[in-house]
Amino acid sequence: MDWSLSSSLNMEMIQFLRRLVQTPSLSTQEGAVAALVVAEMQRLGLPDVRVDPMGNVIARLGTGEGPTLLFDAHMDTVDVGEQASWRHDPYGGVIEDDILYGRGAADMKGAIA
Repeated sequence: MDWSLSSSLNMEMIQFLRRLVQTPSLSTQEGAVAALVVAEMQRLGLPDVRVDPMGNVIARLGTGEGPTLLFDAHMDTVDVGEQASWRHDPYGGVIEDDILYGRGAADMKGAIA
C-alpha cells in the first residue's frame, strides 16, 4: 500500500490539514479551527457533533455500549514570531518534497487531521 503524502488514500486528509494550517488559531482564538473540525466531522457522517461553552469540539459515534475510546487534541498554536524567519508562509500549508509546511502541521493539527 502506498502511504506516501501523495497517495490518493491520503489526499482528503492532506487537504483538510492544509485548511487547518491555513487557519490561525492562537490560544483563546480557536473558533475558526473548531468550525472546520465540526464541518469535517459532519461531512464524514458523525451524527452528534457540537462545540461546548469552552470552545471544545465534542463528537460521539456509536451507542455508548462497550469500550469507550477518547481522542483528545488541542487546536491552538503559538504565534509564528518573525514571519521572515520561516522558509514558507507559516499559514500557507505549502507542500514541498512530500512535506507539508506550516504552523501546527507537526504539532496537533496534523494529529487532528
